[in-house]
Amino acid sequence: MTVLVTLGALAVSLAALSWLATTDAKRRRVFSLEPVERDLWQVWCALILVSVPGVLLLVAGNGAAFTVWIAAVTVGTLPGRIADLEHRVVDLEAELARDRAKSDG
Repeated sequence: MTVLVTLGALAVSLAALSWLATTDAKRRRVFSLEPVERDLWQVWCALILVSVPGVLLLVAGNGAAFTVWIAAVTVGTLPGRIADLEHRVVDLEAELARDRAKSDG
């Protein structure tokens, strides 16, 4: 049961962190992508989704699960991993643009 709770907490936190990373204006500018408009409430909701699972693990008295969660969230968001994902997105967008150009012309 503890493993499932920890994996659920990780899934929620990493999903929120991934959203924050992919909509970050500075990252998108570096990779020559269109900026994404996001409201302040969206950022705050994502930040809450990142941190609440860890707080809930601590409140439940599960220190070991919290340790695993905090380590995995830290390792899961290393800049190299996010940059690799962003490069894949850029490549897929370029491929999609080529396919659209072929179908249009």
